[in-house]
Amino acid sequence: MSFKSSMANYYHEARAQVKKIKVLQEEGKKRAEKRAELMAPVAPNPHNQLFVTGTSCKLQRGADAHAANEAGDNLVPWNGDTDNMIDRFDVRALLDFYKEPNARMIAARQKSHEEQKLEEVWKLYWSAPAVDGVWIAIVAGQSNQ
Repeated sequence: MSFKSSMANYYHEARAQVKKIKVLQEEGKKRAEKRAELMAPVAPNPHNQLFVTGTSCKLQRGADAHAANEAGDNLVPWNGDTDNMIDRFDVRALLDFYKEPNARMIAARQKSHEEQKLEEVWKLYWSAPAVDGVWIAIVAGQSNQ
């Protein structure tokens, strides 16, 4: 096999790869356009994208436990009010222990050096896409001029 024929084979293989890549890119563009068409009516209101489903479900290990649950034997008064009965495992019972944080205490608390460094890193991390977007807009504006 000569050098010339091996280069010709390489050239044809490279062209075939380029064609495959172009086909893949075109297919990707078509999928993106189709996705944009489908999402256009939904995009103005993000609540249209939220789907919440659920069903009521009571799991009991036996007929006795089920009967006690239905009769309300396992319910306890909430905040001492016998008219408002909740399950003893209900998370609302924990709300009695919640105490609002004092804003002055939070403001007066000094951050450690490590916390300050971590906060700076997070600020840079979260602002990086915005900075990139501004930079791209600047470069695009300069190339158009």
